[in-house]
Amino acid sequence: MVFEEGNRNMVNEAFRVLRTNVNFITADSPETTILMTSFNPGSGKTFISLNLGISLALKNKKVLLIDCDLRRATLSRFAGSPLKGLAEYLAGAIHDVNPIIQKGQYAPTLDILPVGSIPPNPTELLESSRFTNLVDYLRSEYDFIFFDCPPVEMMADAQIVSTCADRTFFVVRVGLFERSMLDHLDTLYREKKFSHMSLIINDSSTGVRYGYTYRYGYGYGTKGYKNYNGYYNKKADKAMYGK
Repeated sequence: MVFEEGNRNMVNEAFRVLRTNVNFITADSPETTILMTSFNPGSGKTFISLNLGISLALKNKKVLLIDCDLRRATLSRFAGSPLKGLAEYLAGAIHDVNPIIQKGQYAPTLDILPVGSIPPNPTELLESSRFTNLVDYLRSEYDFIFFDCPPVEMMADAQIVSTCADRTFFVVRVGLFERSMLDHLDTLYREKKFSHMSLIINDSSTGVRYGYTYRYGYGYGTKGYKNYNGYYNKKADKAMYGK
């Protein structure tokens, strides 16, 4: 977490600009659901979701971050990685979602819906009507809902969740995204594979690089980028998290 009210450093100012743009493009939407995705692991989707969510919440917006990466549950770590969460709700083991929403940990009006236990069938759970019905219910409770999803090139999960999203924020991290992928990105935009797709350029500072730019991969890393099997690399997880 880097966003702080009153802090005027480069990172905080960048999030204020992003917040202003988000408010501008969603001005006509009383409730907005936003899909966060990318091509590459380590692009900074969770980093941006969390800090953008905090910046909106500090302007009295009710914000919910939903961890839709049911395989890695990266966002859930910022909520303490509870054992019960979205996976249990979608599987029917929990019937009331409210007790499993982690409330106000980073800002009074910012909530997080964690994954819970990592399920064996994440794609099937996200495809279920329980997920669609859940989003329909949560829309009436929040101004902004962010779906923190896996990269689109690695799993079908982001495309499944996109059916519940009003907008898509596609994160491109400088130095990680290959130029050869630009045509593919343009195709996704032109064919409207994702609703109202917008682009967020991440880590674009030049000259002196600030430490935060290298710390928000949370286990994906460049190894996961060069070899997609790294996305589920237990050895890498052990090195990063000690388990």
